[in-house]
Amino acid sequence: MAIENIGHRSYWIWDPFLDLGIESIDKQHRRIVDFINDLHEAHTSHNRLSVARTLDDLVDYTVTHFAFEEQLMKAAKYPLYDEHIKNHASFTAHIYQYKQRYEAGEDIVLPLISKLKLWLIHHIDVEDRKYIPYVNKNTTQSWIQTALTQFWKLTS
Repeated sequence: MAIENIGHRSYWIWDPFLDLGIESIDKQHRRIVDFINDLHEAHTSHNRLSVARTLDDLVDYTVTHFAFEEQLMKAAKYPLYDEHIKNHASFTAHIYQYKQRYEAGEDIVLPLISKLKLWLIHHIDVEDRKYIPYVNKNTTQSWIQTALTQFWKLTS
């Protein structure tokens, strides 16, 4: 997923190595990367309103992605489910802290996007890869598609 903005490059170009082989999850991860790039662009443009809006969107989308991923892991009977959702909860709390700091006037964007990139790469490549065999073994693609359709209807 190479995203080019007019006049300059995006902060992060998706590496297909991070694809997990579950299309719905891979698309969601790529969308999070889009939000990180949008956040970088808004910051580079010195547009505080756009930064605030993008931060809100990023937080909302990430929480929604985590909920979908947790539903998928639960259906797949992933044995490290509890540990994984604790990791999600900890990360979400951390992101909310960054958001609050930004709302209080602190310039947190560059450290935040750096942290997001490192965390997301590690999380996908290490943590998410662990549940893929369970999803492939214990669920079907039709279940994933049905769940995805239902889930996004509920959250929109």
